[in-house]
Amino acid sequence: MFYETNKYYLDLKKWKLWDNKKTRNGKYLDFYYKFNKLKAGITFGKYEGYIHLFPYLEYSSNYTYKFYQSITGKEAKSFCAVDKHLTTSTFEVSKYKGIQKKYKEMTDYWWSVALSNIKTNNRLTPQFQYLLDEKDLSVIENYFYISGWYQFNTSPTDCYYSPSFTDNTLVEWHPVYKGLEGIVKFGYSFKDNVYLKTYGFDYQNNFLHFDCTKNYSFKNGKNYWYDECNLKAGVKW
Repeated sequence: MFYETNKYYLDLKKWKLWDNKKTRNGKYLDFYYKFNKLKAGITFGKYEGYIHLFPYLEYSSNYTYKFYQSITGKEAKSFCAVDKHLTTSTFEVSKYKGIQKKYKEMTDYWWSVALSNIKTNNRLTPQFQYLLDEKDLSVIENYFYISGWYQFNTSPTDCYYSPSFTDNTLVEWHPVYKGLEGIVKFGYSFKDNVYLKTYGFDYQNNFLHFDCTKNYSFKNGKNYWYDECNLKAGVKW
């Protein structure tokens, strides 16, 4: 649940990981204050009996610069990283241009480069998304993208996903009807020699944001997959 004004942002979140009979969960509170181009805040939370306090800094001009910390196990969907109370510290540079439509804003282009540290592991993650074309068919808007996600890790570990190098390159189709956005992605990882597929939806209005996606990588009949869903409700002033 969130509360947002032109100066303040307050967000109470809960999260849960589960796999068969195993579960891990937590809750946390985000608070940000906006000083023109600078946004500063903290994340205060608790999971599995462990209390954490994380800073957040963001400065936006032509580019956006961020420093933040997060729970490694939550982001990597790893029970091992949660149980070891691993945290990720990240510095990120990004640039974004949006297209404001009647019901929601769509991406024109976006890229980011993030440098992270997880204990003894240093990680570099470049990403991008670029709008190839858009077509309106009756009441449905269609957006076609190419996107990429690439990652380098200095100290791979079995505790969470951390290959020395991996690559994901995808083409995307996003049909949009009013506030409901469909998501269909198909691509390939040249390093892992596997096909990639994602499908789901994203719905949002002034008070509600709900998205859900299913992600696959598959080769020779063997699949790896996970589901991810997020629900956010609140008020903007």
